[in-house]
Amino acid sequence: MTNSNRPTLWYRQHPYNGDLVFAEPGDALYSDALHRALGSETWGEFRRLMPEAEFHDLIYGRYEHLWDLEVVPEDDEIFDCTIFPAVAQGDYPEWLQQRMQNLIPKDIAEKYGRSKATAFSGDYLSIDPEHENEIVDALRNKGFAVKQRSDLSFW
Repeated sequence: MTNSNRPTLWYRQHPYNGDLVFAEPGDALYSDALHRALGSETWGEFRRLMPEAEFHDLIYGRYEHLWDLEVVPEDDEIFDCTIFPAVAQGDYPEWLQQRMQNLIPKDIAEKYGRSKATAFSGDYLSIDPEHENEIVDALRNKGFAVKQRSDLSFW
């Protein structure tokens, strides 16, 4: 029987840098929804998949004159997420790997990870997947419920 009061972490391997990324389930699911929406082929698909508040924030950031509805592309037009500056610069969706420094217990982070710096986005915790089983066991020993979720897009 599982204790539902245990803190839960989901993890996957980062598709670009290869590191392990751990996140709380709600953050992982939300990030997954954003990544899926940003991978849309048409504006209509993007509108359907993107959470409404996020859609409006991105649209207001991109199109200054929303009262002119002809500015926003039609549903059947090709969608390219890089029209949004934050996406094109890699700053959106939020980089969950950067939050891990406050999520992973310090002793586990120090033993299996290392802090890396980026030129523009700040520091992040890099965890090599070589020690995946040991890290998962260490987290479980600390009381976490841990589940591998390579089926989701979060990093």
